[in-house]
Amino acid sequence: MHLAVPKDQGEGSGLTIITGANNSGKSTAIEALRARSGHQAPSFSEGVRNKHADFVRIIYEFEEGSAGVDGQSAVVEARIEVVESQTAGSSQSVHMRSGVHNTDRVDEPDPIRVVPSRRGFQPYFGRQLGTLQDFQRQGGLPARRMAELSSFEMRLFDIEKDPSKFNTLLGELLGYTPKWTIDQTSEGNYYIRLGNGVVSHSSDGAGEGIVSLFSIVDALTSTPPGGIVAIDEPELSLHPAIIRRLVRAIVRLSAEKQVIVATHSPYFIDPEAIARGAALVRVTSEIGGSNVYQLSDQGRAALKKIHDPENPNTKAPHTFGLDARELFFQDDGIVLTEGQDDVMLYPSVARQLPIGRVPGHMFGWGVGGAGNMQHLCRLLQDMGYRKVAGLLDNDQTATLPKLERDFPDYLFFTIPAKDVRDKNAEGARPAVIGLLENAKILREEYREPMQSIFESILAAFGGDATQAPASPVGGNA
Repeated sequence: MHLAVPKDQGEGSGLTIITGANNSGKSTAIEALRARSGHQAPSFSEGVRNKHADFVRIIYEFEEGSAGVDGQSAVVEARIEVVESQTAGSSQSVHMRSGVHNTDRVDEPDPIRVVPSRRGFQPYFGRQLGTLQDFQRQGGLPARRMAELSSFEMRLFDIEKDPSKFNTLLGELLGYTPKWTIDQTSEGNYYIRLGNGVVSHSSDGAGEGIVSLFSIVDALTSTPPGGIVAIDEPELSLHPAIIRRLVRAIVRLSAEKQVIVATHSPYFIDPEAIARGAALVRVTSEIGGSNVYQLSDQGRAALKKIHDPENPNTKAPHTFGLDARELFFQDDGIVLTEGQDDVMLYPSVARQLPIGRVPGHMFGWGVGGAGNMQHLCRLLQDMGYRKVAGLLDNDQTATLPKLERDFPDYLFFTIPAKDVRDKNAEGARPAVIGLLENAKILREEYREPMQSIFESILAAFGGDATQAPASPVGGNA
């Protein structure tokens, strides 16, 4: 996996987005970073390493550059670090840098700050003082995935001394700036008092989303330029409006530091950030373990051709809208169509046939025209999708050979009509006879060829893609 590094492309250039289903290995990637984040070499307990694995080796490659003309990096050298099991079957590990054991990593210029998915903290806590460096020294890989953050109260006491940067970002994300202080009960326990106007309550009464934001905001504001922040499932317990603001903030901050997010949320698939260099990664669980697929430079260029807000020829901004971005969270078996009429009406075609439904998952609201289908296929190929089918109107027969040549593992069909539905003549444009009459009734002469097309897709997808109703990605049909 190659993480994005901030470059002169600006906002988003240092962002890495990791997607994948549950148990695919996303959190393992974050934990691999966490294994290097603490003061000492980690212990790989049998639960962390998978008890069937007797030996663990994690290799980190850091690029180090020296400034050249106009601040550009003139010399780039790779620094290799390794964290590996001390002996086979042992939980103990060693950390080596350039072949030499390294016992103290916190003072190095590139500490990694990791925010786990379980990031609540005790609502009532004791007084624990220390600096950011002290907190980082206590970090690292725990023996098991903890239900709560450990020692985060140390950060709270430290942040309260000078909360300006922290409060600015917290207010940006919430849409208002809450007043918070650390107070003490008469029994001697400390807690966070949160206020909004004349109302205040303890952190025990705050929503999980606000509590979750405290550790995210701290990591983003306390990590210096050039640092590394990794956040596992940042969207948990957050309202969509807050998620949108968080995405904007992360994209902005990734211009100066590396930010890695492992997510189930399509909000984090930011096409403009990806065009500027953000890395897009999909992790899948397959026979033999997890596989990692990453968007190539060619895939990045293809995405930019589909979604380019500066291109005046982009007539369909929904082509890579939120529905379409759910593509990266779907199982294999994707059906590409030319436009939004197709997405709405192919299910109607299928319901009038013995097959009953379109196999697989229909992509968004169409690819935005037959010419874009090659770009979507490039994207899907990079991301490791093996079962893909494209449906074209039969006036696109000239497009078919190139698609079949460039993507021989995918299926492409031209339907037996010029369009999915009838279209009346308008001005100089002649009428079009489609698969469906104006009453959305499938024409009898097209029943057999369309049934054959859908059955071919079903067979290619393994015969199990019709277990769920066919729908636009992210919607219901």
